[in-house]
Order: sequence, then C-alpha cells, then structure tokens
Amino acid sequence: MVALARENVIGLLVGAAEAQSLPASAWWIEAALEQLMRQLPSPGTLSTALGRWQQPGNAVRSRFPGLSETLRVLVGAGHLQPSGRGPAAALRVSPRWREIHQTLATTLTPEEQAVLARVAQRLVAMATTASNRLRTEAPPKSGAITSGVTRRHAFSR
Repeated sequence: MVALARENVIGLLVGAAEAQSLPASAWWIEAALEQLMRQLPSPGTLSTALGRWQQPGNAVRSRFPGLSETLRVLVGAGHLQPSGRGPAAALRVSPRWREIHQTLATTLTPEEQAVLARVAQRLVAMATTASNRLRTEAPPKSGAITSGVTRRHAFSR
C-alpha cells in the first residue's frame, strides 16, 4: 500500500473531477474530504491517508487541520494558481499535476476509485452551481437598503 500525503489526497480529488479550477475557499475541499471519509471502504490507501489527517472537529474547528496551509503549499509549488477575487476567487489547476494524480488514482482499489469518482463529481456539481449563482445574482444597488435581508448561502435550501 502506498502512503499518500495530504497534497496527493487533494490531487486525487482534482484528478478525478478533471477540474480545471476549484473555488479558492477551503470549505469546498473539506466537504469533499468529509464525503470521502464517510463513503470509503476501510482499510485502503485513501482511507488510511484520510484517517491520518482527520481529527475531531466541530462547527468552528476543521476536521482536516492544515487544509488551508496545504492549499498554500500547492499554490507555492505552482500546482494551483490563484485567480479572481472575493466570492469568485478560484484556484486554477496545473494540467500536469492533474494528469499525475489521474495516473496515481489507477493504483487505488476499484472500490476506492468508484467512491473518489462519485465524490469528485459532487464537488464539481457544487462548485458549478455556486459559480453559476454568483454570475447570475445581481449585486445590490449602491446605497440600497437591505434591512436584515442577507444573500442565501450557495447551498442553503
């Protein structure tokens, strides 16, 4: 069994999603990591890597400490490139890094590959939905009174 680093776990998600970019906010990745933990068979290469990374968390503290720092490391290495600002900020994915992790995914068990593909598809769907909403929602007019009305979170229903 190959030991995977945190960067590899994120790379496997990106590769399975065939993502060209990701939302810059770390919570998207954390949501996908949570789904992987719930769905992966154990023991396995990916579940072992996530098990080493995962810590008890709550609404304030991440269950995957160091996620933001790991994303910064990937940016520093040139695997992810920041673009845009504010809610539209994204991380563009290096095609070479994505391809490397698509190849790495072939070393996982078929069960792990299937779960990874499902979770990656969900990540893409969430990111696409949020991106589309950001593009279609008109910002409030300057000086408009919004008395207690707030914009809905991208996935609140």
